[in-house]
Amino acid sequence: MTEKNKNMLIGILIIFIGILALLINMNVIPNAQDFVGGMFFLIVAYLFYRLYQKKRVWWPLLPALFFACIGVVLVIQNFVYVPDNIIGAAFFWCGAVVFAYLYVKNKRRWWALLSAGTCVTLGTIVLIDAFHLLSGDQDGVVFFLGLGLSFMLLYLQRNSENKLDWAIYPGAASLLLALFLYFQNVDWMSGDYFLPIVLILVGGFLIFRASRRPKTSAQSPGDEAWSDGTTNEK
Repeated sequence: MTEKNKNMLIGILIIFIGILALLINMNVIPNAQDFVGGMFFLIVAYLFYRLYQKKRVWWPLLPALFFACIGVVLVIQNFVYVPDNIIGAAFFWCGAVVFAYLYVKNKRRWWALLSAGTCVTLGTIVLIDAFHLLSGDQDGVVFFLGLGLSFMLLYLQRNSENKLDWAIYPGAASLLLALFLYFQNVDWMSGDYFLPIVLILVGGFLIFRASRRPKTSAQSPGDEAWSDGTTNEK
């Protein structure tokens, strides 16, 4: 940073402090302590983000996200009431954005894609509980459903660099567990339906796996000879 930029930054900071003090004295900001604390956390988040830009390592993004969320909440709550459940869901979804960004920047970070899916699932569960969107206790169903879909998405990203064929197994197990929990919680579905449906799903999965395998055709020596324009006769 040049000397000119440093002076400009210091000048902007002094002006900001002056405006902040003026707003506090005019009672525009009711909870000055929370507002100042929020701005402090936002500055710390910005410093971690600058560290990420300078070092090009992924880990500073996580504390940057954490401090940014705390700072934004403290600042916004001075003007608008935000329920805690909305804050929790937003925190998880922001985490999902960070992990998805890490995966897009480097496709070898397959764990980041799985973490993003988990954060989306947890944020969705928080909102479902906050607004009572589902009857009964369906948190386990939503969790294993989201986890299974995350593994399935990871399985679709497999390539020569990322050997992710294994992801289909925990994905299928999580989806089956979500289905089992759903049957346990829904009254109109009897447990007698569970085993037949599982058998149908397993059979469909085996058919799907078989259709994905490359076809191999075994040729007899005689066939190979005919294809070469020769015969087996002596």
